[in-house]
Amino acid sequence: MRRTIAALVVLLGGVGSGVAQNTGSLPDVQGRWIGTSEAVVLGNTNHHPGDPARLRTSSAEITLTIEKQDGRRFWGKAVSRHSEEPIIGVIGYDGRTILWQSSDGASRGTIVDANTIEILYSHATQSGLVAVANRYVRQK
Repeated sequence: MRRTIAALVVLLGGVGSGVAQNTGSLPDVQGRWIGTSEAVVLGNTNHHPGDPARLRTSSAEITLTIEKQDGRRFWGKAVSRHSEEPIIGVIGYDGRTILWQSSDGASRGTIVDANTIEILYSHATQSGLVAVANRYVRQK
């Protein structure tokens, strides 16, 4: 019984160390990122305004500013020439998956490298629908 408990303590100690190491290897996403969204839009949306009755494609430059990061959690704002909104997000346990929520939709994507994030974004509101692909590049 004592050997079993000792083995369990060693095992759990190793798991805890692995978690701590994983947290330390999270990428730093703070800073200013710029990307051009490629969107399909129905209706009128914040960053892609237009005719509420028309389905269309649209592009908009979006500046993502990550103001603070606490481990895997981060927050900031997304700004286009038409709109500004707060964002809050997390980095997944794999250290590459990224998810953030804005005031009306969610982005999910991949941290490609230290200076590139690729995302897919969507939202559905009473005023419109939008689906977007965007590649953000960190500005130095």
